Amino acid sequence: MHRIVLGHVPGAARGLPGLWDRLHRRVREQLGWVGTPLILTYRKFGTPELIRIGGRVVEDRGVVSAAHTASTAANFWLTLKRYAAYEVPGARIRIHFGAKTEIVVTDAKGFFEVEIELSKPVRLPAGESWLAVKVGLVDAPGEAARPLQAEASVLIPPASARFGVISDVDDTIVMTGATNFLKHWRTVVANSAEARVPFRGLAPFYRALQAGAGGAEGNPIFYVSSSPWNLYDLFERFLVLHQIPLGPILLRHVGIGPGRWPGGSHRKNKLTQIERILTTYLDLPFILVGDSGQHDPEIYSAAARLQPGRIAAMYIRDVTGDDRDLAARGVLEPMRAQNIRWTYGPDLIEAAEDSAAAGWIDSAALGEIRAAVADPERLGA
Repeated sequence: MHRIVLGHVPGAARGLPGLWDRLHRRVREQLGWVGTPLILTYRKFGTPELIRIGGRVVEDRGVVSAAHTASTAANFWLTLKRYAAYEVPGARIRIHFGAKTEIVVTDAKGFFEVEIELSKPVRLPAGESWLAVKVGLVDAPGEAARPLQAEASVLIPPASARFGVISDVDDTIVMTGATNFLKHWRTVVANSAEARVPFRGLAPFYRALQAGAGGAEGNPIFYVSSSPWNLYDLFERFLVLHQIPLGPILLRHVGIGPGRWPGGSHRKNKLTQIERILTTYLDLPFILVGDSGQHDPEIYSAAARLQPGRIAAMYIRDVTGDDRDLAARGVLEPMRAQNIRWTYGPDLIEAAEDSAAAGWIDSAALGEIRAAVADPERLGA
């Protein structure tokens, strides 16, 4: 049994959303300007009994494969192409896992996502948390049939996991200057993961959280942001470059429709994604990590109220001025009454020390975390 989250079943009619995109594509088809399809798969999450597979089909415009460059003009042009992605609506995608084969048609923006209930629980080898699922393009409008394959990864936390981590992205793991328009725009225009800078100490702290006090617990880490899906490959490569544990990266759909406008509800999007994670793993408590710049204390506190007893700690990085600090601390202080630990500071040292005191990470990791905060050139900092 499967449920389509994004996309539709073969033969289903498409409505008004995406009308302009379809007309634009039809003109380009007639002029012979349609590019080669590219399947972008996104890391999703599931359980031994239910898995999610998702991604997007777009025309390959050389953006994802573009090499890092310091050229402002080249980066600006690549950024424009990244945000003006030529999606491929109506593409038929075959998802194959074991004896199961499902077909889903991409939606008006080229997205697809399917939840599949498994008749037999999946069992991963010891020490592994990622399930590989084959995904293939059957056909696409205006395209001759061609073999096109990809592999999707689904996170299934091991039985040894004791807790999960949900982390913000902008100004929590990567410096984006989200609270400063000019700084943020310079980061957005830099069309490469290499141009983005991590916060010191974050990588070893997240590695310690994933390992847990036991050293090999495999605690899952999820990344939630209101940035658009167009930035997915940059965020994933950023994690790899800086040795930050991989995890599902949950971004926002931007376009026409409820919650898709560029100025749509940042809070609602993040809260919805957090609730989705919490309800998937009812047996795990969660640590929430964020910053003071984009209402993470308020969003995390709302999640704690909606899911009583599910949040173990909130660790907030201070990236704002004194007035905001007072308000943020005022939101966090009542959390103690719910037995929720929290820290608020300019770096992650206090959060790491609290995690060690709570028995969530090995106290031996504190030395590496402190060294990384003190030395920005340290590998994997």
